[in-house]
Amino acid sequence: MNDSEKEYYELYRANHQNLNLFKSELANYIINLENSFLNNFKNIYFPEFDSSFYYNIFDSIKEKGTIDFEDCHFFFDTITHKGNSIFKDSKITFKNCTFKSSWNISPDVNYPNIQLKYENCIFSNTLSVQYIHSYVEFNDCSFANIELKN
Repeated sequence: MNDSEKEYYELYRANHQNLNLFKSELANYIINLENSFLNNFKNIYFPEFDSSFYYNIFDSIKEKGTIDFEDCHFFFDTITHKGNSIFKDSKITFKNCTFKSSWNISPDVNYPNIQLKYENCIFSNTLSVQYIHSYVEFNDCSFANIELKN
């Protein structure tokens, strides 16, 4: 177990025992990201919460130039990629991530600099894309179901 896993034990658990502890650890993890040059989330299991929790928690880092999620697991389904809601003008990469619930991508024309890249990701449920735009890229991903709108 590395130092980060010791300090943020609940973030790395597949079955969260204490969701309040997870919230606290994630908030502290992000504070540490704000105060460093780091910009990545690795091996974190993101449980289902009300979407406002994730909007608020990611608000402080949404203007970082790049944000990387690697080997992460997402269990929530109510979050939508919109520049003004989650990540403003960032370049976000999801590498080797698993999306257990539905995942929605909805572009926000007010933030044209956002870029989303998915590499070797698994979408176990429906991936819903509102509009096909050049800012979304998928490389070697697997999909259970894709829903394209508009």
